[in-house]
Amino acid sequence: MLNQSSQDDFLLLSPAPSQKVSLKFSGFFEGNDVVWNLTLFTLHEYYLNTTQTNESNDIRQFIFIELLKSSHEVVMNIALDVPIIDKPTIIKTIMMVRNYKALHHGWHKWGPVITISQY
Repeated sequence: MLNQSSQDDFLLLSPAPSQKVSLKFSGFFEGNDVVWNLTLFTLHEYYLNTTQTNESNDIRQFIFIELLKSSHEVVMNIALDVPIIDKPTIIKTIMMVRNYKALHHGWHKWGPVITISQY
């Protein structure tokens, strides 16, 4: 288990800053200590990665909790309306996940619908 003593305790699995960053950090999910296996995207990068399945140019910020890799590891994707995923964005995202009281499997969408042509 990764140490949860500080908000910036995380393990980068890919380089940052970037449009897409993979990392792991500790937290709680459904009352259990877990390691979050997170892929963090900019909205634009997520759209580019899903062009085969996207039927529209509209997208919103989201958290998607896919599945439990094991009883202690949870897979999650998050897309944010930011120009780049850097260390401050990573730290704010970790704080958001650790403080989000109603997390559950599936989609959590928020914010205005963004039309990708705006980029």
